[in-house]
Amino acid sequence: MSQRTADESYIAWLQGAPPAAAGATTTIQYKVQSIFVYDACFTAQVAGQHWLRCLSAWVRGFTSRRSVPDPLCKCRRIHHAIIKCAEQREINEAEGIKSVHEAFKLGINFFDTSPFYGGTKSETVLGKALKDLPRDKIIVSTKVGRYGQEYFDFSAERVTASVQESLQRLQIPYIDIIQCHDIEFGSLDQVINETLPALQQLKAQGLVRFIGITGLPLKALQYVLDRVPTGTVDVILSYCHYCLNDTSLQDQIPYFQEKQVGIISASPLSMGLLTPQGPPEWHAAPPELKEAAKAAADYCQGQGLDIAKLAVQFAVRNPSISTTLVGMASSEVVHANVQAVLQALDIQPSEAARAEARVLEEVQRILAPVKDMGWPSGRPENQ
Repeated sequence: MSQRTADESYIAWLQGAPPAAAGATTTIQYKVQSIFVYDACFTAQVAGQHWLRCLSAWVRGFTSRRSVPDPLCKCRRIHHAIIKCAEQREINEAEGIKSVHEAFKLGINFFDTSPFYGGTKSETVLGKALKDLPRDKIIVSTKVGRYGQEYFDFSAERVTASVQESLQRLQIPYIDIIQCHDIEFGSLDQVINETLPALQQLKAQGLVRFIGITGLPLKALQYVLDRVPTGTVDVILSYCHYCLNDTSLQDQIPYFQEKQVGIISASPLSMGLLTPQGPPEWHAAPPELKEAAKAAADYCQGQGLDIAKLAVQFAVRNPSISTTLVGMASSEVVHANVQAVLQALDIQPSEAARAEARVLEEVQRILAPVKDMGWPSGRPENQ
């Protein structure tokens, strides 16, 4: 099937028609459990026993306002977990490659990276890992616009060159999803008038298939979507807005559905707040939020449970969010998180389910006073 035919089949499916040439290599039956790569330590997405007939359909198929056929409805609760390594951590290339291969064996087929992660090393390592995987059975996503802690460039010239550079590092002929990275740090009008048109040109050339935007402030994502034609942006990535301490993304789901964009909810651990070890020193959360999160984590530890597991399971239970990303750093953690998500979706039994439900209720009570409390990110005008 040609690239154009595959795209047309995907669009027709979202509109309710059956995909063309079912059974062709681009419309395969596949158990969706996807993987992302950050800092060459990798992110696994889990879908349990749900099936998806088109590799890219989940990107926005579950959030489109369009009606979908019955086979897709079975996939409503596809959820994903992400392996992310802190950017300061030394990258273990062999472990990174092993994680990708192990994840693929589990049925994981989606890999996400960025030039920013590890100073391009994430893309380089992922490219080495992908050489051993069939290109027609994976989705590869990367980003443009952010290249350092304080280095952002959303100009048409830079993002066009960036895509070419990423293609070389990833050793692939095209990128499935290209995302504008942390748009709140740049000019949103430039993203609208310069960045997205440049990416559309690359899409027309067949170098990228779908286009997304990422950022922390929901307002920034909405600003862009309100000023571009429907279909310009295929997917948004929001982080830290659907987790135990912050579910503000939930209220915006109808808006994103109306805009016909897919939703990726990242960082259900709230960038380390919801972990036994706590957030990194640079975390921008206000003190009262950090204190409440520590109290919740300590309570879990006292009950013999890990708050991170409860946080991941909480995030993936939302049937309106098809993709949830959470950080992991080894193939062993890939397996552990896969199991946690399968238990959350009642696909695998868990002897600790009752105890976890009881502790989760108390954790939510502890976090209630700081619910939806956030922190600034990017330019003041983009908050």
